[in-house]
Amino acid sequence: MAINYLETYKMAFAKPQYNGHSVSYENAKKYINGLSPNSVLNVGSGRGNLESLLQKENFSLSSCDLDNFLVEGINTNFFKIDLSNSEDLQKLPQCEVLTCLDVLEHIEEIYIDSVLKIFSEVSDNCYFTIANHSDIMDGVELHLIQKPCEFWTPVLEKYFKVDLVEHYYSNRLMSYSLTSK
Repeated sequence: MAINYLETYKMAFAKPQYNGHSVSYENAKKYINGLSPNSVLNVGSGRGNLESLLQKENFSLSSCDLDNFLVEGINTNFFKIDLSNSEDLQKLPQCEVLTCLDVLEHIEEIYIDSVLKIFSEVSDNCYFTIANHSDIMDGVELHLIQKPCEFWTPVLEKYFKVDLVEHYYSNRLMSYSLTSK
C-alpha cells in the first residue's frame, strides 16, 4: 500500500507540538551565512522555523513542502512538492544553497537516490539534517528510515563531497555540510 504523504503530514502538522525547536535551524543559518549566497531553497519547510530565522537576510529565499504549513507572517517564495514524485522533483529551481532539515528520514528508502541526485544537480552547496530515531504519531511511524551515518554517508557520497558531519542529541540527529560532485 502506497503511503499518502500529504495526508500523513496534514495530520502531523495539525498538532501544535509537531515540528518544534531543533539545533538544525540555527546551524543551517550559520552554514548559509558562511557562504553569503544570493539564493537559498529550503526543501521541507514545515512551519517555517528556518525561514523565520532567515527573513531579514539579503538573498532570495524559496521553500517547499507537501503543503503550505508555514505559520502566518513567514515571507518566502513557497511552492508545493512531493519528494516521492519524480515530476515534482523537476520543479526544484537552481539555487546557491539547498537545505533539507529533518526531512530525508521521512521518505521511503526507494526514493532517496533520485532525491539526492536532483538535489546535487540544483545546488552546489547543501546542508542536511537527518534524524535517526523513531517518531510515532497517532500510531503512524513518521521516520521511515532510521539509520546511522554509516548508512547515510556512503549514500550521500554518490552525489556529494561530505565536508562535515556532526552529531547531536546522543546521535539521534546528524548534520551534513555537502558540496555537489
